[in-house]
Amino acid sequence: LSGVAPPAPRQLLQPDVWLGRTMDVVSWKGTLAEMALALEKVGGVPVKAGLAMSLLARRFFLNDLHQMCLYFDAGKVKATVAQFKEEVPDAFSAEDWFRHAKYANGQPIVPDVVPGVH
Repeated sequence: LSGVAPPAPRQLLQPDVWLGRTMDVVSWKGTLAEMALALEKVGGVPVKAGLAMSLLARRFFLNDLHQMCLYFDAGKVKATVAQFKEEVPDAFSAEDWFRHAKYANGQPIVPDVVPGVH
């Protein structure tokens, strides 16, 4: 999997270079609609973009996630995909993540058998 792990060994082995530095992990940027389109393309079934829960529920029950979303929505992330790919050239796009991810029930998003094809 591509994400935070690939650059970690270099960072640990080069403390003189990395001490005090941070790395923003930005392997893909897009809208909720673009994310839904990526999931639809990879999963092979129609996907409707929308929130999984109301913003009020997110605020009260998942406040850390809520604050992170507010941070992103405010445009405070200045890092770019290109900057991250300098350190991790094979960083995953949204489609790449969905190809390797699983639903909450453990089923892969990309099934072994395509529906309707035998």
